[in-house]
Amino acid sequence: MINLLKQGINPLLALKIAGIQMKIFGLQKNMAIYLENKDTIKENKDNILNELNNINLIKLELNKIKADNKDIINEMKDLITYLEMLEERMKTDLSDLSDDKKIEDLIEIGNICRTTVEGINKIIESRMK
Repeated sequence: MINLLKQGINPLLALKIAGIQMKIFGLQKNMAIYLENKDTIKENKDNILNELNNINLIKLELNKIKADNKDIINEMKDLITYLEMLEERMKTDLSDLSDDKKIEDLIEIGNICRTTVEGINKIIESRMK
């Protein structure tokens, strides 16, 4: 958000974008839990589908901001690209989890999300000291 403010972006818009970034962080935290292993994937099928729906809702928010604010297209494009890549990798038939490759792919996404969340948490903790 500070980078956006330094770019001269409207503070309300910067707050909106920061809120979206927090939603993405929350999504990553959830995916790190839901996609930890085969059992958690099976137990959380509905939650995973809900998070996929959340990805679409976040993309809609970002696209609306992008359409209304031409000066921050790059910031929006990066976030939208990330969400689209995440969504594409997660598109799998959760009703059939017998394919070990599908499970491994989902677990890899969970690991990536976990690493991201841990990195962000370290940054937050270091700034709070």
